[in-house]
Amino acid sequence: MILREIVLKETPRRRVHLELEDERPVRVVKRIPAAGLAGLRARRLAKREFEVQRKLFALGLAVPEPLACTTTAAGVELVQRCVADARELADVLRAEDAPGRERLARDVGALLGRAHALGLDHPDLHEKNVLVDEAGKPGLIDFPGARTARSAGPERARRDLVQLAAA
Repeated sequence: MILREIVLKETPRRRVHLELEDERPVRVVKRIPAAGLAGLRARRLAKREFEVQRKLFALGLAVPEPLACTTTAAGVELVQRCVADARELADVLRAEDAPGRERLARDVGALLGRAHALGLDHPDLHEKNVLVDEAGKPGLIDFPGARTARSAGPERARRDLVQLAAA
C-alpha cells in the first residue's frame, strides 16, 4: 500500500487533498485549521458539516460516504470516501452533447428535489459542488454551513435552481 496525496484546494481557511493508495483514489480529506476563539466556531461548523453528510448518506442521498471527523488542537479533519472518476458538473456540461445535457439536467433536478424533500439547506450549492460519477449520476459534495430541517419550502428549491443555472 503506497499512500500519496494530491492537493485539490488550498486556502488559509482549509486544505483539501485526495489520498491515493497504489495510485487509486480512496479518500478525500478536508483539513480546517482551528485556533483560538474562531477555532471553536470552526470545530462546531465542521462537526455539523460531518453530521449533515452522515445523515444524508444514511438516507440514501447521492453524497460521498463520510468516514471520520477528528478534532485536534490544530484543527479539524473531515474524511470521506472518494467518488471514483467523478467530474464537476460544469466540466461534464461543457463536454456533453445536447441530449446528454438534458438527461443530466433532469437527474440534477431530481437530486435537488430529493435533497429538499429530506430538508437539506445547502448554502454553498454551485456547479463545483455537484459531481457526476462515471455512470453519469449526479451527487452533492461540500456541506459547510449546511443544515437539515423537517421540510424545505419552494423558495429554497427556487434559490438552488437559480444558483446552478447562473453558474
